[in-house]
Amino acid sequence: MTKADSRSIKALSAEILRRFGRQLDDLAPWQMRWQALVGEPMAAHSEPTHYEGGRLTVAADGPAWASRIRQQDAALLRALHADPALGALRAIKVIVRPTTSPAAASVAPTPPPSRISPKAAQLVRSIAESVSDPQLRAALERLGSSDQKK
Repeated sequence: MTKADSRSIKALSAEILRRFGRQLDDLAPWQMRWQALVGEPMAAHSEPTHYEGGRLTVAADGPAWASRIRQQDAALLRALHADPALGALRAIKVIVRPTTSPAAASVAPTPPPSRISPKAAQLVRSIAESVSDPQLRAALERLGSSDQKK
């Protein structure tokens, strides 16, 4: 990397941080007003994410919440216009941006139910006892034991 490359990366990163900070500053009044306006539980499932040219983009964490916001579009616009600082708003755009909670992500998926009957599982286990290949035996034992987990 040359010294010129280093300066251009530094300048670019500074510009990105400036733009990001400016966008956060622009969104702050919208986010505060949004929470006060829509209340719970809608505020927990939606948030303003972008404002530009009179259009506020609101992200909902699911299609049902997005639909609910769209249904209340006119009332939300009137309520937001009541605040003089937010009077330039002309439209609300709603997008769906699913979120995954850390608790939901940490839950291990449940294994699919066994597709073999208990009688078939017993037969597979008895066959596994006579197999000399260790990998095949282990696979047969797993297959034969899947009905016992119920």
